[in-house]
Amino acid sequence: LVIVFITVVLLLVIVFITILLILTVTIRMIIMIIIMLLIILMIMLVIILMIMLFIILMVMLVMILMVLLVMVMLLIILMFMLFIILMIMLVIILMVMLLVILMIMLIIVFMVIMLFIILMI
Repeated sequence: LVIVFITVVLLLVIVFITILLILTVTIRMIIMIIIMLLIILMIMLVIILMIMLFIILMVMLVMILMVLLVMVMLLIILMFMLFIILMIMLVIILMVMLLVILMIMLIIVFMVIMLFIILMI
């Protein structure tokens, strides 16, 4: 009886120890899996953040490019306006010059006519 009892207790202890070992191994495996999942989640978060940052940077770049394009367009329009204004100024100056030349010509013609009349008289 005592020998049977001791063997049963030993068997129970061995079974208990094996169950504990299996449990600890499974718990370790579960902990490892959880840690791996957490690491994967962290990596995914970092990747998502990087993608978000990249998208934000791209949007910023596009905005800056658009602003630069608008600035260049405005500059071109301003240059065109300046060109037109300069052309108008040149035309006005040419007109004034022509008027002055015409006035001088008229004065010269008038003087010549006066001289001719004086000479005739």
